[in-house]
Amino acid sequence: MENLENFVPRLLIIDDEPDMLSLLKRSLYPELKWEILTAQSGKEALRILNETPIDLLLLDVKMPEMDGMQLLLKVREKPESPTVIMMTAYGVIELAVESIKNGAYDFITKPIDETRLLITLQKALEYHRLIHEHQRLRDRIRGESAMSRMIGSSRIMQKIFESIRTVSQTDATVLIVGESGTGKELAAKAIHELSPRSRMPLVVVNCPTLPEAVLESELFGYGKGAFTDAKQDKKGLFLEANQGTILLDE
Repeated sequence: MENLENFVPRLLIIDDEPDMLSLLKRSLYPELKWEILTAQSGKEALRILNETPIDLLLLDVKMPEMDGMQLLLKVREKPESPTVIMMTAYGVIELAVESIKNGAYDFITKPIDETRLLITLQKALEYHRLIHEHQRLRDRIRGESAMSRMIGSSRIMQKIFESIRTVSQTDATVLIVGESGTGKELAAKAIHELSPRSRMPLVVVNCPTLPEAVLESELFGYGKGAFTDAKQDKKGLFLEANQGTILLDE
């Protein structure tokens, strides 16, 4: 969305009725000229969302297996989540109202009024742009605030700051080396807060304080009954940091 001149919005329509998907795609594309993807189930929609950046979702409330409300809640957990418009029949408007409380932008009733749908989608896209630009600006300010805690104006420090800004925009594994007290954890926190992952967890693991036998279980988790005191499943720290950042401090 950074280059608005070349930006083509991407809309994902989810409905378990193939005819409805085909009708909506045929009617919307000539008017909007957006990239339009379709999915017939919540499971298929989640696969697409994990593989492709999506700006807007047009989501049916009533679907088998995973309904629209369940999918909405999963979508809202994602960083940079798309803006969601729900579709509902007149008989289940109460569910659509509940979906607004759960984070949907708006809802459309079936049978769908094409003019109202087009206006709603265009307004939702503008809302999506404003919200995400605000989030990016806020994250950037927070990241720069983290950088300000690292004191230094020398050429070497400026080079370090530039490296932090550069690597923060990647998903690469970063090795930070230095003597104790030189600010390795500050650098790691700045990388996280400047990154697109900044709204997700930063999990700090002080490895030397954990015995080797315990460290593996803490990092990767374990199942109930895996050893004597394992009375329930435990989620590992790598999973806790999913879509965020994990700092392995040595």
